[in-house]
Amino acid sequence: MRWIYVVDDSPLFVNRVREVVDELPDAALLGLSDNLKDAWMEIREWKPDIAVVDLQLGEESGLVLLRRIKKELPDVRVIMTTGSLFPQYRERCLQAGADGFVSKGGDPARELARALRACMEG
Repeated sequence: MRWIYVVDDSPLFVNRVREVVDELPDAALLGLSDNLKDAWMEIREWKPDIAVVDLQLGEESGLVLLRRIKKELPDVRVIMTTGSLFPQYRERCLQAGADGFVSKGGDPARELARALRACMEG
């Protein structure tokens, strides 16, 4: 079983993630958070296989959490997401260590399913 933790402040996107995870064999949602402080405490304690992290959480940047996870829990794979249409965010996230990147524009459920499968396969 692969455990997935979601950090996002959009209830609509979180519901989409739930639907995608429910359709994946050998995957389950471990936890949810809408802020970096709670997310880091739970990720550090529970050590999910994959964290899906929004780039912008109110005034907070998901890049802070990405860097912390990669430094202290390098086995946790991180997929960054954003609703922004700026293409430079993808490169910035990948350079910071993200294992995947999903834009919430277009068909995010399909892209997220693809990114999760890629992380699950190694």
